[in-house]
Amino acid sequence: MEIILLGIYGFFVWLIFFKFKWLPWNFTTQFITITLPIVGMMVLFLLLNICAPATDDVRAMNYVI
Repeated sequence: MEIILLGIYGFFVWLIFFKFKWLPWNFTTQFITITLPIVGMMVLFLLLNICAPATDDVRAMNYVI
């Protein structure tokens, strides 16, 4: 899931900065472009850690050889 999201983000970065050249590729935009997915992935991992179902009660029903 994370790889797909980063791929889509990279595609839009390429589209905005290199294909259409809507924004300049300077230090400020480079910093923002690199920082946004890092912060976004950290927030995603933290929210998945809180919201994803988890349990300590694990049971083995059938043994498979």
